[in-house]
Amino acid sequence: PGSGARLAVRVALGVTESHRASAHGAYLQAVRSAAEGIAGLIRGLLADALPADDLDALAQVLETAGSGQANLNSLVEVAEDNAGSALDTRRLRRLVDLARRLADLAWRLSEGRQGIGRATTGLVLTDGASAAFPHNPFAVPVTLDPSGEGAQLAAGVLDGQLRQATSDLILLRKANLELSHPEDAARLDPGLDALSWRDLDEEERSRCPVLWLVGSTGVLGGRGLAQVVSLLGSDLP
Repeated sequence: PGSGARLAVRVALGVTESHRASAHGAYLQAVRSAAEGIAGLIRGLLADALPADDLDALAQVLETAGSGQANLNSLVEVAEDNAGSALDTRRLRRLVDLARRLADLAWRLSEGRQGIGRATTGLVLTDGASAAFPHNPFAVPVTLDPSGEGAQLAAGVLDGQLRQATSDLILLRKANLELSHPEDAARLDPGLDALSWRDLDEEERSRCPVLWLVGSTGVLGGRGLAQVVSLLGSDLP
């Protein structure tokens, strides 16, 4: 109680969360919108595979499928055999994989295992700055560094955050590619996996999580000053 350091950290994290909330909400909405669009493409592919325009062929499909209920797989297979309809299974498989991964991403952004969604901020506390933890809980991931190498640790933590964020943003790019340029999706899709956060545009970078490095003057301004200068001079966002 009465700790100025505790109050400063809480205020800083609160302001950061408020600032990041709009970008996080827009990101979640973009993922959900892309998931709905991919689901629509899947339904369209399946519908086009059935001979709906050829009633004789459709009647033959239903007759071959037998009485009672028939699953969609059986109808599509029989339609291909009897009516010559074509189902692009390669693209369908790609779309289904995208839909599943988008649903997982939306869940991680909105809920996750803790029920509060993905944190928009990470926190690294160095030696001398950890007095407030664990007496005060944080709603963000916290890394404690008792070694005095907090700046280097922060760089590693941020690099890990950026790798995960970039992977998710690439997934969203792939989905948008399928929606806007389906004829080029199969050709351009593999090349997207090689992108790094440096290849992201400004809007995508704004969706990457940020990191707070908190330490005492003795650690960050003393023996760790060279590491802090190196970190600030790097190209990390």
